[in-house]
Amino acid sequence: MSDWETREHTVTLTGRELFDLVNYIDKTKMYRQDNVEMWERLAAERDDAGAPRYIYAEGNVQYLTEQSKRLEALRNKLDGQI
Repeated sequence: MSDWETREHTVTLTGRELFDLVNYIDKTKMYRQDNVEMWERLAAERDDAGAPRYIYAEGNVQYLTEQSKRLEALRNKLDGQI
């Protein structure tokens, strides 16, 4: 990870902006889970030679899973601010 990714940043939000951000993270949780499951199904598909049918599907699963974990951690961090 780069310094930029691990260094803390300060962002000022209004109460409404904070609420909207937390609400958005909450409202998209099921969408994110469904998206990961879809990519997991695609990652399992093979062509006739046994090679992955969708070569980027496995990477998408990993990326989306990690992104979802980061968003949930952010959600938990923001929870104490509301």
